[in-house]
Amino acid sequence: MFTNTTLCVTQLGLGDCLQQYLHGDMEIEGWDSSRSARLGTCGLVIGPMMTVWYRFLDKRYDSRRLSIVIKKTAVDASLRVAYINVVYLIYSCIISFVKHNDNDEISKHI
Repeated sequence: MFTNTTLCVTQLGLGDCLQQYLHGDMEIEGWDSSRSARLGTCGLVIGPMMTVWYRFLDKRYDSRRLSIVIKKTAVDASLRVAYINVVYLIYSCIISFVKHNDNDEISKHI
């Protein structure tokens, strides 16, 4: 799980850095390292979650036959995508709240 989480954090952080470069944001405003770090920390949640999900799928559908692979892919595509989107939206709301409020305001809501 450690390796998968580390890879997820790295891929999300570097992916955001590459996106800023390709989109031209770095030339205009410079590299937004805090944005890349925030996206990378999202990997701390997504990495373990995906590891557990894929282990579950492997136990539930324990075969390499084409029909099982298609079934596993269909289950993954239909359930995981919606779940990941919800988790990411919640994470984004929390990060946005923390970013735009001072510590006293945050303490009131905890």
